[in-house]
Amino acid sequence: ASREAAAHYAAMLRQRQALSPEDVMDTLERHARQAHLWGDAHTAMTSMTEAAALRRRSGDMIGLGRVLTQLTRIAWMCGRRAEAEKAVEEAITVLEAAPPGPELAWAYSHRSQLEMLAFKLDTAVEWGKRAIDLAERLAEQEVIIHALGNVGASDFNPSGPAAEELERSFDLAWKNNLHDHVERASCNMTCTAYWRRDYEHALAYIDRGARYAAERDLIHWESYLRG
Repeated sequence: ASREAAAHYAAMLRQRQALSPEDVMDTLERHARQAHLWGDAHTAMTSMTEAAALRRRSGDMIGLGRVLTQLTRIAWMCGRRAEAEKAVEEAITVLEAAPPGPELAWAYSHRSQLEMLAFKLDTAVEWGKRAIDLAERLAEQEVIIHALGNVGASDFNPSGPAAEELERSFDLAWKNNLHDHVERASCNMTCTAYWRRDYEHALAYIDRGARYAAERDLIHWESYLRG
C-alpha cells in the first residue's frame, strides 16, 4: 500500500521538529521511495533531493552515496537524465573512497541501468557485471537481482530466446516477494520480447505484471507497463 505509506511519511515530515536529524533523513528517503512506487515521481524527487543535501551536510558519505543512487532512478523517471547521470557519478566517486559495501554495488548497478536505458549496451553489461561480482562477494541478493535485469536487457539475441539473466532476475524477485523487482523484471522481459518481435510473450508479460501491480497498489508500475 505505497500510497498510504507515502501519506504517513508525509505526515511525519510535517512534524519534523519532533524528529532527530537522522530520523528526518531516514523518513525523507522512505517517503521518496513510497511516493515513487505509487506514481508521484516529482514528490519523490523533492524528498530524495532534500535527503541528499542533508546527508552531504551531515558528513555521512555512505548515506550520501546511497541516497544519490536512489535519486538516479527517480531523476530518470522525471525525465531529468542529466541529473541522474550526475547523481550516479557522484555516488560512485563517494563510495569508491570507502571500503567496498552494498551501497557501491547498488551504485554500479544503477549506472548499468542508466547505460541500458540509453542503449549503451556494452557499457551497461560491463557495469552490471561489476555490480554482480561485488554483490556476490557481499551476498547481497537484491543487488544481484537488479543487476541481472540490466545485463539481461542489454546482452540479448534479437533472434533468440529471452536472456537467461532476465529469467533468473524475475524468478529470484518472485520467490523473495520483492515487488519492485518483480515489476522491473516484467518491464525488461516485455521490452526484450517486443524488440525480438515476440509480441505474444510481450503481451503475456504485460498482463502478468500489470495484474501483479494492481493487486498491490503499485500505480507507477501498472501505468508504466500498460503504457
